[in-house]
Amino acid sequence: MNRIKFPPNSILNHQNENTSPKEIFQEVCDLIGNYYQQFGFKYTRSRPKITIKDSDFDIVIAFWSSSSNMAGRYINLEIIGHAYSKKLAQIDKIEGNTYKGFVLSHADFWTKLNSSNPNGCINTYLLDGQLAVKQTKDIPYAIDRFNCNYNLYCITENQIDKIINYIDKYFVNQIIGLVNKENMKKFLEELPFGKQLGIDNNRFCKFIELQFNNDGDLIELIKIKQIMR
Repeated sequence: MNRIKFPPNSILNHQNENTSPKEIFQEVCDLIGNYYQQFGFKYTRSRPKITIKDSDFDIVIAFWSSSSNMAGRYINLEIIGHAYSKKLAQIDKIEGNTYKGFVLSHADFWTKLNSSNPNGCINTYLLDGQLAVKQTKDIPYAIDRFNCNYNLYCITENQIDKIINYIDKYFVNQIIGLVNKENMKKFLEELPFGKQLGIDNNRFCKFIELQFNNDGDLIELIKIKQIMR
């Protein structure tokens, strides 16, 4: 059963090649935003985004579109997420930084190692889980990528549910879970080697120091992953 239901008067019930991309985009954002409000998120409609202030993190997920939208063909939804650490924000305030605790973005979650695939295999998936591109490169590991863009033209209730599943699985739940050491280990283990996190890796390492009191296991893991030099 779909979690999202189109209201009887929704433009999504009778969209066609003449329907304004702007109206479709706004309606989809409204449905997603209203859905998340029941879980404590605040929805801002004017520049569509959902935000929540957790005990350890502030999470901001914005919905962007494109100037290249074409009625009857393509209406882009891009999901841009940022996570802000409360502990890192305290340091930023003391040091006069303007980052406000920023630690990770959506881009830090959309590339993961996949040990079940042969080395060099790179699979790119759409928001709804559909395999979009399959490539092979000369690298000593395999990775999965999860695209944060989606075409909203003729979108269905089931497809909006899949977008919500993506937001939950690849951003909200992972961020909230990072206060737990085992979840942080899993996040690090799935990262490709040498990946830049957030603004820079030194800042991420500072977050590890503050959140986990420089836990030895995590420090060793980020060294292995070539995140800490």
